[in-house]
Amino acid sequence: MYKKRRNLTITILLLLILVVLSLTIQSIVFWNNVFLVGLFCFICGGILLILKKGIFNNMFYSFRVFLKNSSKLQMYVSEKDEVTTTKHLPSNNFIVTYFLLIGGVILIGYSTSISFFIST
Repeated sequence: MYKKRRNLTITILLLLILVVLSLTIQSIVFWNNVFLVGLFCFICGGILLILKKGIFNNMFYSFRVFLKNSSKLQMYVSEKDEVTTTKHLPSNNFIVTYFLLIGGVILIGYSTSISFFIST
């Protein structure tokens, strides 16, 4: 409960800072930089989300099995054939993933709208 309240407070505080910045800073260069930071956050959050969902786990496992079965030393040492079963690696719990995704989308949308209104 405490973490949720703290995260909500930090999010509201950051949004208020963004609103105050939009009222005080009228430079298009600043808002372009905010857009690039938001784009970077969005891309990093997307990569972490892909890794969290475990899309590449089967590929990494197949490489491990291939390297294990293709070594000559392993074939001479083992006397019987081992049946390989598919093991899925547990995905790590990335807390930052959703904050990066949502924060990136908010920064991209807000900086785009502010720079549109500044330029007109």
